[in-house]
Amino acid sequence: MELKSLATSLHQSPTTKDRPRFTARENMMQHPSKLIAIIATERTGTNYFCDLVGKGLQLKQMWEIFHPHVPFGLTPEDIASGCNISIERVQKMSDIDRASLVRKNCSGMVTYLSGLEETSLFKIFPNHLNAKQVRRQILKNQKVQKVIVDRNVIDVYISELKAGHIQKWGHEDTSEIRVMIDFGRFEKWLQERRRWYSHALEILQSSGQDYIYYPYSKISSLSPEDLVRDFHSSLSSVGIEVESREGELENLLQKQDRSKSYSEKVNNWDEFQRQADRIQFDLKSSFLNQ
Repeated sequence: MELKSLATSLHQSPTTKDRPRFTARENMMQHPSKLIAIIATERTGTNYFCDLVGKGLQLKQMWEIFHPHVPFGLTPEDIASGCNISIERVQKMSDIDRASLVRKNCSGMVTYLSGLEETSLFKIFPNHLNAKQVRRQILKNQKVQKVIVDRNVIDVYISELKAGHIQKWGHEDTSEIRVMIDFGRFEKWLQERRRWYSHALEILQSSGQDYIYYPYSKISSLSPEDLVRDFHSSLSSVGIEVESREGELENLLQKQDRSKSYSEKVNNWDEFQRQADRIQFDLKSSFLNQ
């Protein structure tokens, strides 16, 4: 599917402005989730969001438990319990072998984490699991509460290019780095990412599940205290009650790229803009909001 036709098909579906923030479902209120999945892609602000709400609320922060190289956030005890093997075997494994084991036993890990007393939160990105696993174990699993984090497409893509250039993905100043955008690669990337988001949204809406939507613009505009309060209220609205943590919240949001314009970030910005105009691509759009 070409980019233009993909964008058109998504534009015909309800935008995030038109759809309700929650799709009410009484069953979730009666049987609230103990596991929260952040549905997003890289460079959308999930590190800041998860770090902050993890500091402000009584949540077990799990990070990227299905990362293909390292199962971030899982202890050897978690892996042993979720994969039903001895902890001695897990302790002898390399990080990448642990990651492979966790991904292979996705169903067991989700079941184990859903049964913990403390509410847990983890992130799921397009490269973490195969489509069948994501659909069955995450999206259609009503024991998992879904939170969608969305952001402006161009900002995400440029941020990915800069992070890839220095091979560092957290708390690095990339203001001095300028990149080139290959429009063909951008089109392919955008199709894949929008397919990821639209597929997730289609399943959640068709199955009548509650989901919580956070655009990056809201995450970055609220104070730490207001963001934590807002997320706490959102969880409560879908039946998930967690306690607040004591202590003052530090503003952890630091701009990694202080460049003021796209032309300062992208060497061939004028050429990219012309090609975007040619297919009527809105440079202000996010993955879901046309």
